Formats: sequence, C-alpha cells, structure tokens
Amino acid sequence: MECCILLSPSMAARLPKKESGPHASHELWIDWSKKKAEFQEERDNYIGKIIELEFPDALPSSIPHFTVTFPSRKWLI
Repeated sequence: MECCILLSPSMAARLPKKESGPHASHELWIDWSKKKAEFQEERDNYIGKIIELEFPDALPSSIPHFTVTFPSRKWLI
C-alpha cells in the first residue's frame, strides 16, 4: 500500500492519458492526487484494524465512561 502512495504522484507521467490503435482506443481519466488520498485512507484503516486486534486495551473506548470504585487499603493494627 505504501508503494502505491509513493508512486501515485508520478503515475500521470508513467501512463499515457490517451492511447489508440488500429482496433481500439481508450482514454485514462484518473486523478492521481485523489487516488493517493484514497490509498492513504485505506492504509490508515488497515493499520487501525491491526492495532485494535493486537492491542485491544491500548486504545481508549469510543464510548466515554467512568467507574466509581472504593479504595482498598490494608490497615496494619
């Protein structure tokens, strides 16, 4: 995925926008800066999923909550 992100800015120069031959022709209309942003978002989603699976307690909960507890002290008498 990171390779796609790094190559996206130069893809406009690498691929022809219009190509035609004796039997067919086609035009390529891709906004590579938009495609780069899509690749970055997809990469970030995958990294987030990996972190959630490997370290479920490391991330804060999406629902804010609190717990009331009482201190437990062992008194020496």
